[in-house]
Formats: sequence, C-alpha cells, structure tokens
Amino acid sequence: MIKCPCCLSDLEVTHQERYETLLEHVEGREPSLKKGYQCPNSFCKAYEMNGVWIEDGDFWIKEPPAGMNYTEAEEEVEKNSFTGTTYAVNSFAHGYHRYTEDKKNREFSLNFWWFIFTWTPLYTRIDGTNEWKRNGKWKRTIMRRATEGRYIHFMTFWDIFFFELEVYKTNYSRAIAGDENALEILQSNLRNENIWGLKEDRFWWKIARFTVCWIIFPGKSKLIKNIR
Repeated sequence: MIKCPCCLSDLEVTHQERYETLLEHVEGREPSLKKGYQCPNSFCKAYEMNGVWIEDGDFWIKEPPAGMNYTEAEEEVEKNSFTGTTYAVNSFAHGYHRYTEDKKNREFSLNFWWFIFTWTPLYTRIDGTNEWKRNGKWKRTIMRRATEGRYIHFMTFWDIFFFELEVYKTNYSRAIAGDENALEILQSNLRNENIWGLKEDRFWWKIARFTVCWIIFPGKSKLIKNIR
C-alpha cells in the first residue's frame, strides 16, 4: 500500500483524473485516466496542501490553498516529508529515486591524463517490491577529452567486443523466430554495415564484429546470411 510521505498514513483513492506523466508528455499522448490518491489525515501537511498521488507514486497539487501557488504548495509538502521527497512511500517512484540516489552517491571517478574513468555500481530490482539492491557488479565507463572542457565517450576494444557479442546473442534467437528487425540487424553486421547500408569503417569495430560473427559464431552466421 502506498503511503503519505508526510505522515505515513495509507493513501486512499478519492477520484479519477487525467494526470499527465513525463512519458505521456514526451510522447505527446493524451494523459490517460488515473486513480487519484490522497492522504486522509486532516492534520497532515499533504492533506492541507490538497496533494494527490497516482499509483506509481508521482505527486501533484490538485488545487493549492488560497494565497499559495502550485510550486509553494509542493515545496511545503516536500519540506514536511519524512523522506525529503514528495513521492509516495512504497511506490515505484520512491523506490526508483532511492536507488538512483544511492547509485549516484557510490559512483566514483579517476582522472588519468586526458581520460576520466568512472565506476558505477549495478543494481537488481527485488522481486515483488519497488526496491533495488546492489548485485556486486560495477559498470566502468571512460570519457576522453576531445577539446578543452569537452569529453566524448571512449570504448576499449573489449568494450566494443562485448557490445557486439551482446547484440548478436540478443538478436539471433529473435531472427530465427522470424523477427525481421533482428534479422536485418544481424545481416547488416555480417556485411559490416549499419541498418542504413553504410559501411562500418572504424577499425576496432570491424575487428570485433568479424570476431563475433565469423570466429565465435560461424555456423549461426552462415544460417543467418542465407535467410531471405
């Protein structure tokens, strides 16, 4: 059950309305009809500010009190929240926020000449919950200075190789099952082209792709090549 972040009361469904999520806004879709949850505790700041949550934990001010605007009312709820956020406790949004904050706090970087190496911990969502836990693995990224104050993503040969390996493994079974998009991706790789028909001319990408397609999976690649 999702709970109010200000008093931890169970939130109750009080109405339905077309609250717009970020995804709906980005995709330009009409907001879907959603259940609106509100705090039943009349002594709670969220109740006083007429706060509303949807099931995934995102928050709105339905109508701010007289003399306040929406931003001021939301800030009042955040200021009185036990969690420091307006997300509903036990919700997806609250768990995701906790996970991303923990990840950001544990991430660390090292500068080495014109390279920046960053290590980020990886997490796994706990089944049946809206919480994440560290799985003991780390993701390493490298940024290379291109010009003063500007960095670009840099990949070693092994980064490229494992990327190409994952692309092949992900798309092979789909291609065999008749997925035309997956088949086109693999056949383009076999021709050393991208899906727009342009040749891949980056040396280490060509070596990694050839190694995956014709050294590690030669039999599968012949089969994929001959599918029409």
